[in-house]
Amino acid sequence: MKRHAYSFDSHAPVTVYAISFQGGGACVYRAIRPDDYSDNWGWATSFDGVSDTTMGCQAG
Repeated sequence: MKRHAYSFDSHAPVTVYAISFQGGGACVYRAIRPDDYSDNWGWATSFDGVSDTTMGCQAG
């Protein structure tokens, strides 16, 4: 799914975080809340993984 998640439908019972790793060891996240969905997710080509924490990343 890495960098190919153009749509999603979250069924997680808690907020999870889409993580995008940047150059130089930095990273950014976007929150995905329970029942969030998108048919054309703007972060599709930046998405590297999902975490249950922000992993110390900045909001993006």
